Amino acid sequence: MNVKIVEKTKDMVKLDISGEVHILGNLLREELFNDKNVTFAGYSKEHPELDNALFVVKVKSGDPLTAVKDAVKRINSNFKELRKLLK
Repeated sequence: MNVKIVEKTKDMVKLDISGEVHILGNLLREELFNDKNVTFAGYSKEHPELDNALFVVKVKSGDPLTAVKDAVKRINSNFKELRKLLK
């Protein structure tokens, strides 16, 4: 998987994500909405046969890239907890 910053402003970031898009995209979008500062999180694929998508995150305050990183950390923590429960 590759992630590239396409555009970044003070309240928005656009990321080009290649690799497994739908699983990561839906999981990340859902987790971002747990952040009270996130006003929009979503992605779109330009073509169904391509393996990349444009992911957009907008925030009321704070850094949008930090919101994405924090969401990824929470997802990782949840998977670690799940892994423990399954052992």
